[in-house]
Amino acid sequence: RCFPSIDDSAKDKEEKDKNLINETKVLHIPIEMGMKDGDKITFPNEGDEVEVEEEKKDDIDDSAKVYQQQKRLQPADVIFTIKEKQHCTFERRDSDIVHTTAVSLLNALTEECSVRVPTLDGHAIFLDCPEVICHNYEKRIKGEGLSLRHGDDDSDEGNGKGKRGDLIVRFHVLFPR
Repeated sequence: RCFPSIDDSAKDKEEKDKNLINETKVLHIPIEMGMKDGDKITFPNEGDEVEVEEEKKDDIDDSAKVYQQQKRLQPADVIFTIKEKQHCTFERRDSDIVHTTAVSLLNALTEECSVRVPTLDGHAIFLDCPEVICHNYEKRIKGEGLSLRHGDDDSDEGNGKGKRGDLIVRFHVLFPR
């Protein structure tokens, strides 16, 4: 007599597939102000179920301990990683933003330089520079940068809520050719 062989692992998989539920779920990702490249947002137990092995210890008596491998299904975490997109006007430096503006050599040397600097919220600030400006010179405008994320404030006074980084203006001196 000839008996067909049955692959138990294929049968188990087929049985597991019958019990699976295909579910679609919408996750709303809370992007907080001040989040930066590489920050992670985790939704615990929202992923596909994965098989997890755990050891179960049975004490029969003091001299014999039996360890059993037990498998169970557990939902995995869903993790999103923030990837910053490059901005056409600003460069990020932690909670500060950097804007590069071009000035002529004449304006850089005459100590009468005034530049219009855009901000994140769309308004402009006019910045006077009553000093000689060299190439890549930077000037800081307090409180016009990115909002600080809760816990990113280095000072002792608080939680960073409502506080902002700075807008740094970098001067690019244009030399004649």
